[in-house]
Amino acid sequence: MASRAEHARRPGRSSKWIQPARRLAIYLRDGFCCQYCGRDLSEAEPREVSLDHLVCQSKRKNHESSNLVTACFRCNRARGTTPWKRYATAGAIERIQRLRRRVPNEALARSILKGDIPLVEVLTKQA
Repeated sequence: MASRAEHARRPGRSSKWIQPARRLAIYLRDGFCCQYCGRDLSEAEPREVSLDHLVCQSKRKNHESSNLVTACFRCNRARGTTPWKRYATAGAIERIQRLRRRVPNEALARSILKGDIPLVEVLTKQA
């Protein structure tokens, strides 16, 4: 059995496929909430927060923001390769369809990562 580190080094198993600012911008666009179950992830452990490809990346190498949503680790793992519209509830489908049309604010995310703007301040304004 492969170790966790070996597993993470396999192609497609690291976060190197997306820039940190873009990842954060999508989390911000989605309000740091799991788009499937609605769980608030703003204070969750980093390993509990993930991005999910709506159309599986193995079927279509599409890392566009409109194909990515914030998901808790549990929902991301539970969904697996199930089509997202079959996995999500009706309310989640509507929410995801609205959010995926919004352009993530990468400039804001870069400012947060540089330390110019505190993340807490941004999250407070979103609430």
